[in-house]
Amino acid sequence: MSPIIQKFIQWIARLLVALLLVVGCYLTVALVLSVLPANADAAWGGDVDIYIRSNGVHLELVLPLRNEVRDWTDFLAVDEAVADQVQLVSFGWGDRNFFLNTPQWSDLTVKTAAKALLVNSPSAMHVDYYRGLATNDRCKRISMESKHYQAIVAYVEESFARDVHGQPIRIAGFQYSAVDAFYKATGNYNLFFTSNTWTNQCLKKAGLKASVWTPFDRGTLFHYQ
Repeated sequence: MSPIIQKFIQWIARLLVALLLVVGCYLTVALVLSVLPANADAAWGGDVDIYIRSNGVHLELVLPLRNEVRDWTDFLAVDEAVADQVQLVSFGWGDRNFFLNTPQWSDLTVKTAAKALLVNSPSAMHVDYYRGLATNDRCKRISMESKHYQAIVAYVEESFARDVHGQPIRIAGFQYSAVDAFYKATGNYNLFFTSNTWTNQCLKKAGLKASVWTPFDRGTLFHYQ
């Protein structure tokens, strides 16, 4: 074997080792900070119920469609026929390219996943509606006082990009179902601020239980077992 080929193999081996070390460090830090609690002494209970719901990978906030703090039908211009049939509205922040090109997990490609994680990508907000939700290991109900919910509403509203009239900007032509919608969002998706980080950060800023930091859905759910 020529010296050039030997050096090339050594270089590839060192690169792989370095890559494994970086991935290992990232996962270790993510695990530790996911388990460490923020707002560990946060009080439970109140007259407002919300949900955090995961599809197994992606965590979203599910809020009352209408209550005394916020009527989301005004902000989102919800069709009256839809609004009359549902009680809850979900907000899932994430990578715009991933959202729009991966309606099903079977549509996921290595290129899409790598771009979402490694590039500081534009974001989008996925909004959907529910008649009700059953709680389980992937869906947790959180009861809180009005002041906590007000902070959550403010955080969600600030995550929407706005037009010159201050209205949310809907992304036309993209839907998973007949009633959901996508909107342009503020901020960028990357390895250190994922869709799950967004949801966790919302709870943390509202003074509710959360992880110190987590890129995973299970990080936040862990604190609501």
